[in-house]
Amino acid sequence: MREDIIAILPEHKAGFGIGSRVYGVSSSEFDPKTPTHLLERMYQTRGKSKKFVDRYIKSRIQLGRNYPYIIDCDQVFFAFKARIEAFDYKDRGFVNVKYVEKIEDSSILLLTGERLDTLSSEKALVFNRNNALIFYYEEMIKAMDASRTAVSFVKKKFMD
Repeated sequence: MREDIIAILPEHKAGFGIGSRVYGVSSSEFDPKTPTHLLERMYQTRGKSKKFVDRYIKSRIQLGRNYPYIIDCDQVFFAFKARIEAFDYKDRGFVNVKYVEKIEDSSILLLTGERLDTLSSEKALVFNRNNALIFYYEEMIKAMDASRTAVSFVKKKFMD
């Protein structure tokens, strides 16, 4: 998927098992990997290790579990409890914190107008969202600093 990922929800497919429905801004597609496995593969394609990122998060804000998935400056995901309708089974879905407008009761309202109903409590959703926002803003600052450094390098080398 070339566009931004808004959410990754578990989906049961008959004869296959549990995979992921990956929602983008204008389309969605089925992926045979579970949502957690899909995010771990996204880490691997960027040369990151989930284990090391989790250690970094733990050292920064002392979380014990429910770590956000920090892929890059545009993709920071937090988890919520989702229901797979075919089995009445609880599994985790993930939403990109960049697209969350607000949280009401146990629902996540997205900037695109959709509403994700969850099994998580409002308190848990707000807590997970706030932790993800911390790292989203941190990744944005790192990206802006890298761009500022690159611009100053070009100015010094080629414009003076």
